[in-house]
Amino acid sequence: MVYLKLFHPLLIGIIMSNVDIKKYVAEKVISKTSIDPEQKFGSIIALLMVISICITAIRVVQECEKNRAKDFSGEERYAFFREKFKYFGLKRSWFHTMRLKRIIRQHMDVEDYREYRNELAEAILDTSITLTEKETHVFMEAADNV
Repeated sequence: MVYLKLFHPLLIGIIMSNVDIKKYVAEKVISKTSIDPEQKFGSIIALLMVISICITAIRVVQECEKNRAKDFSGEERYAFFREKFKYFGLKRSWFHTMRLKRIIRQHMDVEDYREYRNELAEAILDTSITLTEKETHVFMEAADNV
């Protein structure tokens, strides 16, 4: 968790590249769980898995909100979706949690999914509340390019 100790969230957009920002957010998510990435998945695989889950979740939200977001462009669009991510993180309805767990299930094997589904979903929702503009921008660009 090197990036968590080195960078203040306000410096993220200035110092870090897009890849570093994705890695930083993935490390924030993993740090909120009891998953030991070194033992269970390997640190790089765990980071890639969390990044992939986050990008897929963002694509699902974009698809669900495409009719409301079509009126926005540029920074307004990013601000709209950032507020949506915060809303989903704060609301935590059973439907949002179920959709997120479905995405997690697609990226993990059965045993790991059963063991980590709840805490990984909670960690992702917790992290979605504190996403900065730059983090939102980077993940939405990645979701648009996939």
